[in-house]
Amino acid sequence: MSGSLQVKRLIDGLYLASSIVGAALVALNVGAQLAGYCLFLLSSCCALYLLRDSNASRSLIIVNGVFAVINLIGIVTGK
Repeated sequence: MSGSLQVKRLIDGLYLASSIVGAALVALNVGAQLAGYCLFLLSSCCALYLLRDSNASRSLIIVNGVFAVINLIGIVTGK
């Protein structure tokens, strides 16, 4: 397996895990929303990395970029 493929698989796993755990932390309202937003930001960055070399639609890339900005707002405001 090439190094590039290993990196993509690692990032794909990180994307999946951070999306699921981030969603759970925000949705369960257990006082860990900041950690949830940080994980959502990580998942958005992973998604953008994976989408840049794909033939994904431009709108999907834009939406993930907007999600990243929204997560940054959530982190900065602490809400």
